[in-house]
Amino acid sequence: RITHLVCSKDGTLRRLRHRWRLNRLRSLVQFAPRYRWRGQPVKRTTCFNTCAGEAHLIHADARVVERDYRTLRKLQPTLFAVDNQRRTLYVRRGSVVRRLVASSGGRQLTAAQLVVDGMEMTRRGSV
Repeated sequence: RITHLVCSKDGTLRRLRHRWRLNRLRSLVQFAPRYRWRGQPVKRTTCFNTCAGEAHLIHADARVVERDYRTLRKLQPTLFAVDNQRRTLYVRRGSVVRRLVASSGGRQLTAAQLVVDGMEMTRRGSV
């Protein structure tokens, strides 16, 4: 049984939760989340093309597959720890105004830190 994962929030991935519970599912043979690394941008699932990954459940006993499927669906709402605290920053360079979106990564940022983060993003060409 192929199960498509759903993420209900936009933002930045903090971490993947419930790994120990996933490892205990007897029928789980492959777990392939689209979002794996801290800081990775996460998109809310709106259709098949934006699903958050797949889980493959295979077992000789259909009851085991069904039980693991239900467990996976119960874990799904909290599977992706997403930080959606984003700030919009406007930077003026001459007559050009750029709009920057900075994620706080779960911590409080001062205005000075936001400006520095925005300048670093501009230097890297992220904007």
